[in-house]
Parts: sequence; structure tokens; C-alpha cells
Amino acid sequence: MRQTAIALVFGSFLAASLPAADQQLVNMLMPDAKIIAGINVDSARNSPFGSFMLSQLPASEPGFQKFVEASGFNPRTDLQEILVATSGTPATPSDAAASVAPGKVASPPQMKGLILARGNFNVDKISALAKTDGKQGIQTYNGATLISDRKDASASAMAFLGPNLLVAGDPQMVKAAIDRRTH
Repeated sequence: MRQTAIALVFGSFLAASLPAADQQLVNMLMPDAKIIAGINVDSARNSPFGSFMLSQLPASEPGFQKFVEASGFNPRTDLQEILVATSGTPATPSDAAASVAPGKVASPPQMKGLILARGNFNVDKISALAKTDGKQGIQTYNGATLISDRKDASASAMAFLGPNLLVAGDPQMVKAAIDRRTH
């Protein structure tokens, strides 16, 4: 009994010392979110395991270096926190498989969700990079820089709410998250 009490007290102190999810990110989650996961990237990167994982990545991968130079964003150093959420329900009806032609395999239902990230984002460079292929449109939505596919309204979108906050996912969910930020 005494060991259990000591373990509970120790666990409480340990839990209290862990960093909680950024409240601004949490406030932008959809109200019906059922599955939420997050990582404090700074803490993970500075842990022994994080250091080991980073040491396994090629230091001078040409494609990665080109991306970092073009976007001004290095995910190895510029991310601080990531929060991911989904409502846990497929975006397509379950009877969609019934409409698949004979001999074809139905694709699994798509899940909709949000990715929210705190970090250091060079919005001007990332926007310029998004424009290079001509598919992406850049617009301002409720004070945020919204990048989305011009021709496919169902494709994922991302929005920068300043240089330190990113929201990505289904375009309607991204816009709703931006709206929740201001309420």
C-alpha cells in the first residue's frame, strides 16, 4: 500500500512537470475531435532518443537542402510543437464501397482532420514556393495566409496565422479552425 502511494505521488509530480499542449492550438481544434495526439518537438529533439534519430538522418540530402533553401523552413530545427486531431469518422459514406465497379478494389475511407503546428515559418518564402507549380492559390482568410489547390476544393489546404502558427487539413476544417482562433 505504501509503495502504491509513493508511486502515485511520484507520478503526480512527474505529470505536473510535463509540458501541456499549447492552449492556443487546443482552442483551434474542432469541437467534435475524438482522437488527439501531440508532441512537444523541442523536448523530443533534445531527448537522447531524439538526438539519436536526428543523427540517423542524412545531414546533406540534396533534395532536403533544396527544400530548406526554397522554403526557409527546416523541420529539424524550426518546429516546436505539433497537435493532430480527427473526429474519428470517415469522410466518405460507408456505402461507397458498394458503388465500386466489379473487379475494382474500393479505396479505404478517408479520415478528415487537422494538423496544427507551432514553429518558425517563413510565410513569404513558403507562399512563393507554393506558387511555383501554378496549382496552388494564395489568399487571405480572416487574417491568415491560406494556401490551397485552385482546381481541387477537396485537396488539403494550409494556413499560416502569422510566422509561428500553421493549420493544415481539409480546407473547410482549416477555415473553421481559423475562425475559432478569433472567438
